[in-house]
Amino acid sequence: MPTADLRRRLVELNTEIVEQKRVLAALQSDKAAVEDELNATATFPILTLPVEITTEIFIWCLPTIEELREHHRARRDGEYSVSLQVPLSLASCCRLWRTIALAAPSLWTTFPFSLEHNFDDLGAFDSFTTPKEDLGVFIDRWLARAGALRPLTFVLSIAPYSGDFYNEPNKSIGCVRDALRRYAHRVEHLGLAASVRDASFLLELASVDFPLLRRVVIEDDQKKPYYYIPDSVDNFLRRSPQFRELFLQDAAILSSHSIPLNQLTRFEGGIDDLDLFRMAPNLIEVNCSFRLGEGAMGGSAVTHLSLQSLTLSSPDPVEYKSISFVLGHLTLPALLSLHLPRPEGWINSIPPFLERSRPALRSLSVHFDHDPSHGDYPFDHEPYDYWNTCFSVVRATLENLDINSPTPASLASLLRLGSDDSDHDPLPHLKSLTLTNSPAVNYERLIEFLNRRSNSPALDKLQSFRLVYSPGTLLDGHRFSIDNNVEGRRTVAGHVRELERDGMEIQIESENEIFDFYD
Repeated sequence: MPTADLRRRLVELNTEIVEQKRVLAALQSDKAAVEDELNATATFPILTLPVEITTEIFIWCLPTIEELREHHRARRDGEYSVSLQVPLSLASCCRLWRTIALAAPSLWTTFPFSLEHNFDDLGAFDSFTTPKEDLGVFIDRWLARAGALRPLTFVLSIAPYSGDFYNEPNKSIGCVRDALRRYAHRVEHLGLAASVRDASFLLELASVDFPLLRRVVIEDDQKKPYYYIPDSVDNFLRRSPQFRELFLQDAAILSSHSIPLNQLTRFEGGIDDLDLFRMAPNLIEVNCSFRLGEGAMGGSAVTHLSLQSLTLSSPDPVEYKSISFVLGHLTLPALLSLHLPRPEGWINSIPPFLERSRPALRSLSVHFDHDPSHGDYPFDHEPYDYWNTCFSVVRATLENLDINSPTPASLASLLRLGSDDSDHDPLPHLKSLTLTNSPAVNYERLIEFLNRRSNSPALDKLQSFRLVYSPGTLLDGHRFSIDNNVEGRRTVAGHVRELERDGMEIQIESENEIFDFYD
């Protein structure tokens, strides 16, 4: 292209650019004017809610204590987790929400904090603090919004130490410890995920009383199989007269410690002997795993008169001897709820345990599947025949039954309960039944079972039924009737709707979806 033509084209392009800039400037001006008018005239329905309702919505947005624990585990494992700073997020939306959030003490009674060892300032963490604000001042600001009288919850996660911080705990941990000292008289719940070293340093609170402390959760941030409780934990728990609940993730209570176990009503964690049941006479709920050494599998049997709920788990299948020992040495006459893990070699211990305890058991959760590589089992092809002997011991009181992984034969036996062709105990007082990881279901048999449990005068009415079936097991849509009633021919959904109208709550779902009977 000739030089003159190139110069002419360049002039044209510059002219077009100037024009486009003028048009863009005009559009930006029009946009700003429309935004100003919209902000001046628009109404947002959510902003018209009464302050009390908005505050209640905010409170429901807060993570639960369990969600906070899951956050710390996910953070520890390098996984995604929910944001902990819900109050700050809500307060950052607009001026009205900020005013409501700052005036709602319930939003600020829980202090959830993940502390990195190299964490120096909080300017990016809290928009209501100065860029270089001290951690102690930040904590005071947060908790000041909770008011002066409400009980407080601390949920703290401290990253594992490394590098320059190996020899001396970071000063930020000291700030948190000083805050615990200042607010000790109001702390009701304390959750801590940290290394043994950091936990020991954090809880060095000599001569500090915790008059309201009821619940303590201690987790090892380094995922060690045993958590040896620092002496400082013993010391501060002895100064907590209301201490009732202790949660130790992958932990073992050692007999040498002086934790005030006589105060405990709830425990979750690992144990290395039966001293928990001997030394904690007021226990009501226990969820524990066992790592009993050979030296611990001895001694006298234990009868605990207060325990009402027991959930057993084994950290590894090879530890089944621990559960067998525990079931063989415990007698729990007050037991109302029992949750058992997948059956291993300890399964023969269940009937003697129930016979010996004779509890008025109301809730039972069991697994029917088994792995023959882990030992011999008392049932060959039909595990329900074996479990029926267990159910019969507690038939007079059993109301809630949860069966995980029933075999096809077991499921067939279960759905015949109460019928003329069943030889098994009908469990006359059963009110809630849950079947998870279920194989293929004969839905005609299922509807017959549910109708029988709803209408039989000899059986209490089943109030709740939940079925979680395996992938690929689809609901059969063909029509059928119960008791040859031609006029009562319905699909599965039709029969379920009829049962629900009679007051039974029914939920049938797969791993991926819940079946909607009213769709």
